[in-house]
Amino acid sequence: MKKLLFILLLFVISCDKDIDDFELYNKTWTLTELNGNQIVSDDAFIKFDYNSVNGENSCNSFSGNYFIDKHNSITFYSFVTTKVACINNTIENEFMDVLKNSKSYSTNHSELYLFNSNKVIIAKFEIKCY
Repeated sequence: MKKLLFILLLFVISCDKDIDDFELYNKTWTLTELNGNQIVSDDAFIKFDYNSVNGENSCNSFSGNYFIDKHNSITFYSFVTTKVACINNTIENEFMDVLKNSKSYSTNHSELYLFNSNKVIIAKFEIKCY
């Protein structure tokens, strides 16, 4: 019984959607909007570690580094991706370009927004709980 309660507690903690602005880490952020277009697939997501990022761009895996500051500026750099040929893929390149062009971010409970240099939302993500 104690083991079951512990497992349930871990699940509740891992899917807590009320997060602080700086709590990007150890969450799977699923892409829901890209340059104003709704994305209806779970195939594109990003995960933040303390100094690196990895994910799927709807076709290939990627990893890289990022830097954030106390003013919510964000810079992604040094990306590497797998090179699987994907038929009918429409967002892979656009998703990677958005990451490279992101200049700032904000969080709103369970959502993450990336902005370009003109402070326009270029990507929206939601926390994915498994």
